[in-house]
Order: sequence, then structure tokens, then C-alpha cells
Amino acid sequence: MFLGEVAPGVRPTVQEVPEAKTSKSPTQRDLVPSDYRGLIERVVALGGSVAVEIVNDAYILMVMQDPDGNEFCINERLTLEERP
Repeated sequence: MFLGEVAPGVRPTVQEVPEAKTSKSPTQRDLVPSDYRGLIERVVALGGSVAVEIVNDAYILMVMQDPDGNEFCINERLTLEERP
């Protein structure tokens, strides 16, 4: 589910995950920015870190952690031409 923009070029999404969360946050927050790499660089500059990058046929998903270890994802949806 897409929500409205929270900042210029950034839309949050909500997705269901199959596993139960046992860490600090039981929800997962996704951001779909217009500048995927730029937002990742900004998050890292502000003290966040990269956990893992997931690539599939429809999107690239970077799992990030804030300085307290809470996870969120930065998502780039791929066009048909960009898909592997």
C-alpha cells in the first residue's frame, strides 16, 4: 500500500512480512524515494547503516538500520526495461 509523499520525492509504503518480529519494532517501514542511492547515502551520513540489499524481478530493496537498530527499507521499483 502506497501512502502520500512525506517529503519531496519520498513515499512510504506498508508491506506484510511473513516472519514474526522479535526485535524492537513489530512493524516494517518502507520508503520509495525518487533518488534511491541518494537517500541511502543520506541515511548513512546521518548515522544509519546498511543491513542487506535484496534484488528481485520487480524491485531493489535496501534494508537499513537507524542508529538504535530499528529496521526500515528503501525500495526502488524497477521498470520493465530495468528488470533482470
